[in-house]
Amino acid sequence: VECEDSVVSLTFKTKKPFTGRVYVRGLADDERCSRNFASNIDQDKFSMKIQNGDCTMQRQRVTGSLEGVMFSLTIIVSFHSTFVTRADRAYRCMCFYRNIKTLTSGVDMSSIGTTELMDMAKMPTCTYSIHSGSADGPTTV
Repeated sequence: VECEDSVVSLTFKTKKPFTGRVYVRGLADDERCSRNFASNIDQDKFSMKIQNGDCTMQRQRVTGSLEGVMFSLTIIVSFHSTFVTRADRAYRCMCFYRNIKTLTSGVDMSSIGTTELMDMAKMPTCTYSIHSGSADGPTTV
């Protein structure tokens, strides 16, 4: 079990190549919560990731000397795609995330003087003229 920021990563290793299923208890048919490794004919190591809070993952606040949040769920490793076998296993996976402690420290600073910056802009000078016939025509007084 590897507890990451937003997911729980589960990695398994078997003696022989694993061609079964891994799923969260009670959610074997939910695509987000189960993986079918039927085509995994040559690998004995397999993994899956579950988002924190998904797949009926339980969340429990922990108080005391170690404050934080505990996420937990039960994973079923099934060696047959349909039947429960003697080799099947259930694992209770738990991830504990400690609360972040906030440290505060005071710093005294003298106030900074303010310098005013001002500019007096000149008012624009406007000139108007009326032209006869067109914009380029002779000026009319």
